[in-house]
Amino acid sequence: MQQLDKDPLALFDNLKTWLSNQNMYVFSGCAEEKYPGIKRGLKFIGNTILKQNLYSYEQQSCCSGPLTKMGFGDQYSLSMYTQENLSLREHNETVMLTSCNGCYSYMIKSNKMITDIPSVIYASETENYNRPLLLHAIEYISTWFRSLFPLIKYSLEKVKFVTQYGCHYINQYELSKELSFRNLYAQYRNLKWYYNSIPRYLEDITKILRSKIIDYPEYILCCGGSTPQRQINEDNAISIAMKKFSSIHSLKEKPDAILTICPLCMFWMEDSQLLPEVKNTYPDPIPIIHINELLAIALGDEETLSHAQTTHKISLKPLLEKIVIK
Repeated sequence: MQQLDKDPLALFDNLKTWLSNQNMYVFSGCAEEKYPGIKRGLKFIGNTILKQNLYSYEQQSCCSGPLTKMGFGDQYSLSMYTQENLSLREHNETVMLTSCNGCYSYMIKSNKMITDIPSVIYASETENYNRPLLLHAIEYISTWFRSLFPLIKYSLEKVKFVTQYGCHYINQYELSKELSFRNLYAQYRNLKWYYNSIPRYLEDITKILRSKIIDYPEYILCCGGSTPQRQINEDNAISIAMKKFSSIHSLKEKPDAILTICPLCMFWMEDSQLLPEVKNTYPDPIPIIHINELLAIALGDEETLSHAQTTHKISLKPLLEKIVIK
């Protein structure tokens, strides 16, 4: 990992200043489309609360990652799909935001994005436009979450979570030599981890919200639900899910929900809990919520709340009943 050429506090502040003046493209993954509250939540936080310019496009295509993973594409396909999606930009967006771990992972592999922070914020406007900065939604939120706390309308003090970061985000070897957001955040927060270690975004955010994260032994385990895994070897996917849920259900202190940054993890962890192989062992499924949904609901967005209540296969009602107006 390259060394900082200046104080991480100053560089992080420079990043915030730079982001404040940029137009941003919100890219939605395929699994995310099943949960419209994820995109709605992110755009509510960005457009309504932070007063920044976040745009999305109905014409966008898949990132092509699942096709490539199953052998229906290659590096060229990834590059072409990403380039086509970038061509939709009508507002000179210099930042691409995605809430999907898979999209994040495959767009990095397409080589059409920049993830090195200094090379973006100190580059020319033309360079930024041609190769925008790629940020995961959790990175964008983690840049601003302390500013959001005074605006929170609903208390989460009684809520307990376990976390699911998802392997497509954690295992990004391409970022090992860059001052990517996760490496800058680690140095900014003086965290004792480096690239490919587990980030602390959800722990930091929930601590500010005064809710609780419960550790469990398999919290870094894959959910088992990547598209090829589920399509080619569902038995193995279910086996991994069972290991995950066995670890969560073994806890003495029971969580109210699983908090995740990944729509695909949420999709599979909902589905798998309703399959006989898991449901027969654990008949009481655990609700799952994306961080975009949780924060937007806590900030008072009724549309995100409505989506969360109607699109999840496992009801969020027990969780939402614990989130009370301040």
